Amino acid sequence: MKFVGIGQSLTARLRSKGEGPIRMDRANGDKDKNRFLKSLGYVLFIFSFSSFLITEDCLDQSKLELPNLISEVLKRNPDLAATEERIRAAEFFEKRVQILDDPFFRIMRHAQPFDSKKNSIFIPKTRFELMQEFPFPGKLSLKGRIAHQQVLFHESEQLSTIQELILISKKLYFQLYFNQAALEINEVNRKIVSELVKEALSLYRTGEDGFSEAVKAQVELQILDDEKLKLNAAKDRILSMINAILNRPSYDPLGTPQDAFTLPISLCSEELEYIAFQHNPELQGIEAKIGEQNYRKDLAKREYFPDFTVSSRFDHRIASDDTAWGVAVGINVPIWIPWKQRRAVQEARALAQSHFDELANWKSMIRGKIREILSEIFFLEERILLLKTGILPKTIESLESGKSEYRTGRGDFITLLDTIRQYYEYQLEYENARAQREVFLAELERTIGIYLEEIKCASLN
Repeated sequence: MKFVGIGQSLTARLRSKGEGPIRMDRANGDKDKNRFLKSLGYVLFIFSFSSFLITEDCLDQSKLELPNLISEVLKRNPDLAATEERIRAAEFFEKRVQILDDPFFRIMRHAQPFDSKKNSIFIPKTRFELMQEFPFPGKLSLKGRIAHQQVLFHESEQLSTIQELILISKKLYFQLYFNQAALEINEVNRKIVSELVKEALSLYRTGEDGFSEAVKAQVELQILDDEKLKLNAAKDRILSMINAILNRPSYDPLGTPQDAFTLPISLCSEELEYIAFQHNPELQGIEAKIGEQNYRKDLAKREYFPDFTVSSRFDHRIASDDTAWGVAVGINVPIWIPWKQRRAVQEARALAQSHFDELANWKSMIRGKIREILSEIFFLEERILLLKTGILPKTIESLESGKSEYRTGRGDFITLLDTIRQYYEYQLEYENARAQREVFLAELERTIGIYLEEIKCASLN
């Protein structure tokens, strides 16, 4: 079955960036923001449209489809909703910091004598003052750019949360699939062993075999019963974890997972590294931090220059119609530049360098992670092929031959029992390898930041 991981293929393109200059100007930032909002709106439209088409809750159906599970997780998970609120808060902050501070207004009565001397030189007056501070040109815009980098960081956090939820959903889905497959395999093998018990008892009654063989077969059946109990307990745990990320009660039912295995694809580590460096949300978040510190460095340099204060004054003499006015312009004098502003520049430069080092470390870790995952995928694909085309067919052939020989009294009971055990184990290993391959593919998608289907589509185009 071929499927598309809803949300991942779209959200991975929300802020595609190359390895060019990390600090972006305002126009590029707005472009990224518009692309983000457009893509996010597209994702929400798909969710709404799918809800319109499906009249009943897809999670309450008898079959559980992976795309439906991912869609529901992205709609219901509260952690993802929290990231959206953090983005909204950061956007409000970005707009707020670019506004001037409130003006200062003051009313003062002054020159009022302490006594009632008629010849006092002090004449009572009321003064009204209005004062507004204007930062040096460029400071407010730099504060806005700093805040915009914080918005980009929160957007990268949202992408990271989306991709992490998709990864967790796929892991739990294939754990549930393997659990269901193991229960079915257990049931098939219980039937095989039950038939063996009947055969052993029948041969015992005819005197062709001993009672110990029948007892051994019954013990084997009880071992399978014990395995079934463990599998059912594991199923309850997996279901509760899925309901947790769905923000549902832990005992709410879920359908039976369906086949959702991807076809074999050719993957190149160098190409995947290049894609990861462009789309990995953690890298994008670090780049936003670097951009923030670069703008903070520029803002600290602007602090070398003074801010301006413009004020106006209106005076009114008490008990007369005499009035007067005045205006004033003032500046602050940055005389502590070597000890204050210059150190702020050095602080921002040091923090930017620390984020550069963090970025280099993340890229190195991503390279290693990609190669490790590719190695595991290659191993599992070879093992799946070996089990499917070699080991399992030969084991089935040996099992059928052993059962025929045992029925005629020519076969060895212990050999037949070992063959049944091998068949059971190989079936489990085959299904486990298939599920593990999908988990590693999901981890690869999480590492590179986009859905593998996009790589295949890009190569076809």
